[in-house]
Amino acid sequence: MNPYVGVDIGVSKMCIVAEADEGFLEQQVTIDASTSVEELNANIAAFLTQHQLEPNGIGIGVMGLVEGDERISFSDMAVLNGVRAEQLGNGRCPVKLINDVKAATIAEARHYPNHRAVLVVLADAGIAAGIVVDGKLLQGASGWSGELGYTMVPVSGRVKKLDDLAGGAAILRDAGVSREVLLRKLDRHDPKASGIIQQAGFYFGLALTNLIHLYNPDVIIVGGRTAEYPGYLERSVMIAAQYTLQDLFQACRIETALERHLSVAVGACEYVKQQLALVQG
Repeated sequence: MNPYVGVDIGVSKMCIVAEADEGFLEQQVTIDASTSVEELNANIAAFLTQHQLEPNGIGIGVMGLVEGDERISFSDMAVLNGVRAEQLGNGRCPVKLINDVKAATIAEARHYPNHRAVLVVLADAGIAAGIVVDGKLLQGASGWSGELGYTMVPVSGRVKKLDDLAGGAAILRDAGVSREVLLRKLDRHDPKASGIIQQAGFYFGLALTNLIHLYNPDVIIVGGRTAEYPGYLERSVMIAAQYTLQDLFQACRIETALERHLSVAVGACEYVKQQLALVQG
């Protein structure tokens, strides 16, 4: 079997998918900041061996700045800094790299073929955005557009990044507990836990307002584990409705991601398929 394969390398998990007759084969692997490139490659090789696959190409989505689709300039997964495409995938087939939110944008935009401007926002440990306009992914001069989490926000006389106000890593830092414990606290309507989510949702809602004003999208698709905290997205949408020009807000739907935890891996799979098709003519 010669499908295309997509990989999502995150801070705490690695998701691998492969095209199948109906949908995708998938596997989740737990990783952390100490996971080596060799171990990442071993996980990919184990997946391919398990399913007896010889892929046509592998697309790999990563957090951070990707030069073209050949080199990782900077990643929150420090072991990937400076890594080139040919160092991943065990040399079994062509490999293409892509920023994770751009991969997710490709995956989610497929479900909205008749929309002019489809904007995807991932709220995970950090926050990033991607947009497809008239079927074309906006990349920027160096391919690094969409680093929404680095938006600077004045707070009490200081300047803070949006990541530090609304991102998942900041939420857990402020809560001082693990994600699992925080979810239990939210289920019990713990006042401190709920307050942290409401505050983070406030700043994420302002970010949505700014995106709507900048891009006038038909739809904003919100994904990522942070957006799944109870109350986070509801608070964000309420704030966006309050501060956005009503004509623009009414012209835009806010939806949750359809591909959910597979969006980056599925998008990376679609990206490598597209790029290799261009090469093959």
